[in-house]
Amino acid sequence: MNVGVLCTFNQARSPFGAAILKTLCPNWNVWSAGLTPKEGSQISDLAITVANKWGLEICKGKCHSLENRRESLQSCDLIISTEPISRELLSSMGFRGEIIIIDSNLFHSDILP
Repeated sequence: MNVGVLCTFNQARSPFGAAILKTLCPNWNVWSAGLTPKEGSQISDLAITVANKWGLEICKGKCHSLENRRESLQSCDLIISTEPISRELLSSMGFRGEIIIIDSNLFHSDILP
């Protein structure tokens, strides 16, 4: 299974979600991207810290844009996104797989360990 996880900037929610999926489904190819990441931005230190507290691994590094993940997108089976607008964007990019939109309130600070 090839799964993409999307959010707005690829700084916290999508890397965190991808880390959860990679842990729960180690045989899946999971990647994350942002719809509009800020040029040169990095994955949030807070997301990395919280992930580590949960026993998850998020690597420090630059955020990825969906545009730069086009090759991964074309072979993707499922996209999980926190952004409703991604449905139209993915369709315009030729994605024909399944799309699940998750309410971003799932990532509210109340769930932090």
